[in-house]
Formats: sequence, C-alpha cells, structure tokens
Amino acid sequence: MPDRPATRQHTRKEIRDLKPDVRRLLKYGTELELMQFLREIGIKDEDPRFATAVRAYRDLKSGKL
Repeated sequence: MPDRPATRQHTRKEIRDLKPDVRRLLKYGTELELMQFLREIGIKDEDPRFATAVRAYRDLKSGKL
C-alpha cells in the first residue's frame, strides 16, 4: 500500500463553527460560493470529495434529493 501524506483533520469546534456556513450555502448560496467554500476549508478541485459535494449540491437544487 503506498504511503499517503498526512491529512489534517478538523477539530469538533472547527466543524461546529462551519455548520452555520454550510447551512447558509445550502439554503441560499450559489454553486460558485460552494466551490469557494470547499477550497477555503482545504478540499481541492482534484479531490473526489469536491466533485461529490458539487454533484450533491446540484441534485439538491434541482429537486432530485
């Protein structure tokens, strides 16, 4: 198994502090704002989680979820 670089985990306080921003983004934000937010918290465009989050956001806004 290849060595993976150490990834920084968010603390419980950091996650708790991010929740209001996530709620606001999901309710009122645009796709661009979501992408900027993901980059700010350290999720790069190449990360599969980035694509998954954007896809879920699109599904949510289109009414599929």
